[in-house]
This record gives sequence, C-alpha cells and structure tokens, in this order.
Amino acid sequence: MRVRYQMYGSQLCARCDMEDRKARRLFKDLFGNGRCEWAELVGEDDDNYMDVLESFDHTMIARTFAELFGMGG
Repeated sequence: MRVRYQMYGSQLCARCDMEDRKARRLFKDLFGNGRCEWAELVGEDDDNYMDVLESFDHTMIARTFAELFGMGG
C-alpha cells in the first residue's frame, strides 16, 4: 500500500511499498496529527492499483491550528 500526504508548510510526501498494517497505522497517525492537511491510503496491488481506498482532508483545521499556535510554514 501507499500513503500520500501533506503536512502544513511541507511538500507532498508519499510512502510506497508498505505492508497493509503499517500503511493503515501511518494513515491513522496522520489523521490524528494536527499538522497533517490531507492524506490518502492508496492501493498498490494488481486489483486496486492506484485506487484511493481511504482519504481525509483536514486542510482548514491544520492551517487554523498552525495560525493559532504560530507554527511557521
């Protein structure tokens, strides 16, 4: 599996070729991270290659959090 995500003030990141359990754990950790703007859990198997399996968009929350707490971008 692959996890694509973007943290506030950073460029797009992608972690590829991950075991399902590790990818889901990273996705869950990103969901709870106040600096994460958005993330996608993407399939890499033949039957779901590049399909977005799960996603979230917390862009407004992350930017508000950064503004309130003075986190530079």
